[in-house]
Amino acid sequence: MSDDIKPVPTVVELFGAKTKQLARFSVEPSWSAYNPSICYTEEHGYLVLLRSSNGWLKDHRPEWQTEVGAELDTADSFLTPSEWYAAAYVTPQQGSEKLFRNRMFIAKLNPSTLTLGKIREIDLTQAYKDFPIFLTRGIEDGRLYHDGTDLRISATIFEAREIGTARICNLKLDMSGEHPRGSGMKMYDSPRGVEIVEKNWMPIHKPSLYSDVDFDYIYDSGYTYSIKDQDITHVGGPELPVRGGSQLIGLENGTMLAVIHQCVSAEYIRFASLTKESLFRRRYVHRFIQYDDKGRILKVTDKFNFIDKSIEFAAGMALHNDKLLVTFGALDSSAHIASIPLKKVLSALRPPLITT
Repeated sequence: MSDDIKPVPTVVELFGAKTKQLARFSVEPSWSAYNPSICYTEEHGYLVLLRSSNGWLKDHRPEWQTEVGAELDTADSFLTPSEWYAAAYVTPQQGSEKLFRNRMFIAKLNPSTLTLGKIREIDLTQAYKDFPIFLTRGIEDGRLYHDGTDLRISATIFEAREIGTARICNLKLDMSGEHPRGSGMKMYDSPRGVEIVEKNWMPIHKPSLYSDVDFDYIYDSGYTYSIKDQDITHVGGPELPVRGGSQLIGLENGTMLAVIHQCVSAEYIRFASLTKESLFRRRYVHRFIQYDDKGRILKVTDKFNFIDKSIEFAAGMALHNDKLLVTFGALDSSAHIASIPLKKVLSALRPPLITT
């Protein structure tokens, strides 16, 4: 194991949290449920958005997705990315299930029991019609939030042939009918060049306690993004090697809180075949970060894992009484929630060390 992959405490050990699995499958038997995002509004209560895919990744985490049922437990079973795309990619007209696809589901959460109600699929037909490029893979890793007017999903879009590098998109979510529906989807190009991957912008959930801010996303450490201007602004403050995670929710003192992730891995899987290159293995750890109303980092907590899996990804957070409800995915195959005492998180925040 690399020196860069060091044990960190879990949320249970660090904050006295409670964790629970919410779902593993959205549609039996093969469509997974993972990377959930929770938000709260007075109109809808606690809602959880679920990403669902017809494939997932094994614990040793190669750098691409594979179809359900493919075994990746032995070295010789790996395909290189180019081999996999050649084998799996088909034209939309062929409609093969071998092509990796995403769907979105939503459910109400009972915050007392940490259980989901009926899981319903979001109809994205109109949202995809609004978009100028035909989507086969579909949107992924959505953050559910309210912009002060509408319930919205901010997600990643990546269509290998039409959009060669991942981008952020945003759409309106209508919960008024029998079937939830998405519409008005727009994509934001990279403010920093065509080769830059855009995946982890953090939107502001405005119905919670929050400061009156003049930006829409924390774009990166030390930067914010405005939808109106479609540009980033350097806001200063500590710039740390962190990646986005949940939405930003407001605290009573006018600051904002989010949970972010860091990639701390440097381990390689070595193949029996000398013709294949070793694969880089990733491990994610998380921190809570407190921001001011300009989007600058104020304080951070120590690193932690949720349930000690190599790949965990937190995409949503909400307040319930004196607890933080944080939703996260594990190994791109299951959806979980952590109930964390807010006071313990706030007391663990400290000014950041620039070298962390």
